[in-house]
Amino acid sequence: MTGAAAARPGLAARAPAGLYSIVMGLAGLGGAWLQAARFFGWPAGTGLVLVALAALAWVVVSGLLVAKIVAAPERFAAELAHPSHGAPYALAPATLCLLVPLLEAWAPALGRPVFFVGAFGAVAFGAWMVGRWIVAARELGGFTPTLHFPLVAGGLLGALAAGLLGMQALGVILFGAGLFAWVVGSSLSLHRLVAGEALPPPMRPLVAVELAPPAIAAVAWIVLAGDAPDPLAAALFGYGLFLVLVLASLARWFAAAPFGPAWWAFTFPAAAIANAALRFAVAGPDAGFAVLAIVLFAAANLVVAYVAARTVAALARGAFLPLA
Repeated sequence: MTGAAAARPGLAARAPAGLYSIVMGLAGLGGAWLQAARFFGWPAGTGLVLVALAALAWVVVSGLLVAKIVAAPERFAAELAHPSHGAPYALAPATLCLLVPLLEAWAPALGRPVFFVGAFGAVAFGAWMVGRWIVAARELGGFTPTLHFPLVAGGLLGALAAGLLGMQALGVILFGAGLFAWVVGSSLSLHRLVAGEALPPPMRPLVAVELAPPAIAAVAWIVLAGDAPDPLAAALFGYGLFLVLVLASLARWFAAAPFGPAWWAFTFPAAAIANAALRFAVAGPDAGFAVLAIVLFAAANLVVAYVAARTVAALARGAFLPLA
């Protein structure tokens, strides 16, 4: 074994918290499939299987990060203190909210306890992290669109889960927290992207995170409002479609980035905007929404399949996670 290989950190130490994007991508696509089942009249099994895979991914990623805390506490502390690398740790509790459809179908007694741990754990962690950013006076260049995770994930994913569990009043409170935090965070994130230092190529796919808040906010509000899209849901969906066009215009810029865990950042936003479109199509007779829903749903499946296939290939070569 060479000296460089001997000094290379172990698998758990190299695993970034951003791997929770795999959970989000699989669960988000599962949610889109559940809506497609309503639209096309399909069985709901495919959607539930995808959410089950997301639950398995949550267990694996959480196990890796617990092992990191035990085996490499200094590395964990350094990541947590970094605004970009630490922000995805908020997804550890927040992504539990995306498992609620699976729990409601297969283990209803666990739905509410998992929701409370996920939503309020993420909100509490997000508040703590924002407080650390204020005290430490971080440089703007240290941030990436991952800042949305501690700001938004607990509120908006919690609002969606609360709506699915029939807790509308609590869901609206969480929705308000997530919505206004997103407005503030989006201003900061877009200012950094437009006026700040260019993102390094490996981090370029993180720009796709900008699409996630309006897309999942539209879905959450439709669920909270009673499954009938209203003007607020339409406004959120419209901004999401604008961001889809922005991301599409950057296709060549993204293609020049090396493949790695950051590419999973595309999967959840693609699935969430497809989910929103399918809900509009289910609620109304407008053929335009039906066509748009089919296009976005097909695109979401292609995005997740592409990223998943490249991930499997990279894992087989031992080239998925960073070497140091």
